[in-house]
Amino acid sequence: MTRDLLCQKCGKRTLTPEDIVDGYRERKVELRVKKPEQHGLHINGEFMPMVGMTCDCCGNPIVEGSIAVARTCWQSCLEGEPAFWEDEFLGVEPVQASKPKD
Repeated sequence: MTRDLLCQKCGKRTLTPEDIVDGYRERKVELRVKKPEQHGLHINGEFMPMVGMTCDCCGNPIVEGSIAVARTCWQSCLEGEPAFWEDEFLGVEPVQASKPKD
C-alpha cells in the first residue's frame, strides 16, 4: 500500500492496464491542502520534521492552500481498501473524490 501527496499534474496519472490486471486499485481525493501540525518522517525511530510539502512523484513544492491529490494505491488480492488518511492534509472539504478503480 502506498500513500502519496501529489501535485495536480502528477495526480492526473492513472494505473496502467497491467497494474489493473495485477489487482492494483487506487483511491484519489482532490483537496485543498493544509500542512499537518506533526509533518515529517520517522527515520530509525527518530522524528525528522519537514518544513514544507512536496509532490511525492516529481518533488515540486505543494503550497499550503493549493489544490493537490491524495492518492492511495493497494493490491486488492493482498489487502482490503486501506483506511482513510487524507484528512491529515485536508484544509477544507475535499474538492473531489474518486471511488477505487476496478
